[in-house]
Amino acid sequence: MKKQLALSTIVLLSGVINAQGVILSCAQEPLLFPKQILSTDTESLDVLADRSEISKKDNYLLTGNVSLNSSQYYLAADTINIQKS
Repeated sequence: MKKQLALSTIVLLSGVINAQGVILSCAQEPLLFPKQILSTDTESLDVLADRSEISKKDNYLLTGNVSLNSSQYYLAADTINIQKS
């Protein structure tokens, strides 16, 4: 029983030690794909989201099962920030 307790303690502590090197904030990491214009034709852009919010005059925050569909691209994410210019 003592050997099992010692072994389980070592296993748990090794997981804690390894977890210290993990970065939990994605804001510090570079983007996986470069930012790009999805479509210049706003009439053919379909937007679906559970919630939407106008954060500034031309900034839109879409959250919850967000999808953008244009004639060339499809984008799906949990959160999308649109900057209209």
